[in-house]
Amino acid sequence: MNVSGMHFSTRESVLRRYPDTLLGDASRRKEYYCKDCDEYFFDRHRPSFEGILFYYQTGVLKRPEEVPLDVFVLELHFFDMGENVITQLLIKEGCFVPKKEKLPQTGIKRVIWDLFERPGTSAWAKIITAVSSLFILLSVTASCVETLPQFHKARAHLNSNNTQVNVSQGSTNVTSGSAGDIISRLGVALQNPFLCIETVSVVWFIIELGLRFYSCPSKGEFSKNALNIIDFVTILPYFVTVVLILTETSEEQAALSLGALRILRLVRVLRIVQLTRHVKAMRLLWITVYDSRYALLTLLLMMAIGVVTSATGLYVTEQQHPDASFPSVPHSFWKSVITMTTVGFGETDVISLGGKIVAVVCALYGLLIMAILIPTFVDRFGALYTSEIANPYGEKPDRTQKEPKRQTKKLLRRETLV
Repeated sequence: MNVSGMHFSTRESVLRRYPDTLLGDASRRKEYYCKDCDEYFFDRHRPSFEGILFYYQTGVLKRPEEVPLDVFVLELHFFDMGENVITQLLIKEGCFVPKKEKLPQTGIKRVIWDLFERPGTSAWAKIITAVSSLFILLSVTASCVETLPQFHKARAHLNSNNTQVNVSQGSTNVTSGSAGDIISRLGVALQNPFLCIETVSVVWFIIELGLRFYSCPSKGEFSKNALNIIDFVTILPYFVTVVLILTETSEEQAALSLGALRILRLVRVLRIVQLTRHVKAMRLLWITVYDSRYALLTLLLMMAIGVVTSATGLYVTEQQHPDASFPSVPHSFWKSVITMTTVGFGETDVISLGGKIVAVVCALYGLLIMAILIPTFVDRFGALYTSEIANPYGEKPDRTQKEPKRQTKKLLRRETLV
């Protein structure tokens, strides 16, 4: 075999070990055969071919040190070495290899799926992604602004109006739970602008979730996805809120409803997590956390050891001082945590000399374990980010570099004459 002027030789039985590849398939390999020189000619990257031929001979794929990864991957695709082989190489090189995406087969489902799940496919998909992100931000912002003190009075005023509606309807023999009662309560509730914003947002989220579920290629995988579960869970508080508003008939029930709404507000704020679906770097961050889970568990274990030890030391050294702020070991945990993580809130002061020494050792210990373990997390994220965004090797390139047979023969004849 002649690869850009350099000759390689091996037995045909070696090539036949991998019949699905370009060199292992005699019919496909024939296209590059030149009768005049009695050899196969490939106008390809010579150093890369050394690694490819080594794989045929030994079964071990190793990239030559002088060959860039992107060039080597292109050559592997040209010689059709197989997606599994290329994927194993990329993983070995520390690159992020996304799983092969399943797509709907029917036309309308494919269009809907591309619009809501693949923002890079069209301008309309980007617009829908922007609208979805806008509704998420609007809903989360409204949930946060609603907690301001000036809006508490407005809520109390609406609750009093709701109670007055109950009294007036009771005087006209309208029973609680009737259609008139529900409509009146709903009309009063919709005077709250935050409920109106939540209503519009929930309508969009329901439409989006329904269309995505309808067009998804696998209903089971869709239902198990964590982000889809969050989508569904964050919609439920709205309906619980509406039910509580429409059913409260006394001040005690209103107080209970207010407590329930405070808990539900926490669930609604989880919608901010949905933004990770539209930001590739955030998805890579979650992958980094999962890949570095053992390092993070080691970090937590080392921190737990340091917290318990330093908290005990603070308790022992500060116990004899009359103005000590650490009456027990559990009371010292918070001080140990904020000292070890170098946060250093000044809520409690260490008074004794022994306590100050313990605090200094605790801070140095925290810096030490952070400096040792955090870089592994950062390096992993950097490698994933570079391989996915800057150098997306996982995507199969177009095989447009295959030279025509006539041009190959001309090159060989010219080389023979020289």
